[in-house]
Amino acid sequence: MNHLLKSKANVCRTRAKVLGYDIEIVNCDPDNLILLVNRKREKVAALGLEVDKNGEPSFTSFMIDVRKWMWAEAEGFSRDQMTEAGSELRKTIFETVEFEDIPKLLK
Repeated sequence: MNHLLKSKANVCRTRAKVLGYDIEIVNCDPDNLILLVNRKREKVAALGLEVDKNGEPSFTSFMIDVRKWMWAEAEGFSRDQMTEAGSELRKTIFETVEFEDIPKLLK
């Protein structure tokens, strides 16, 4: 896991503990994507890292509507279709959020 992502994930974990619950950190892509999961509430957030051509990192955070993801899979949509930039399906499954709001939204 990228050290920048790991440190951001640990900040979320600490804030979640302060709010009285635990999150699991799931490494999806070693360098640019992790999931933050509250299994008890069945809520999932994702934190992504992109590095621009100047080497500057930028983070993207979003909530994943698990029920809509499961519905889309059951209807036969591929992962590529669900994550295609600008698609209506993507907009219904993924909601861009501020990083600072993730612990509150996962509770």
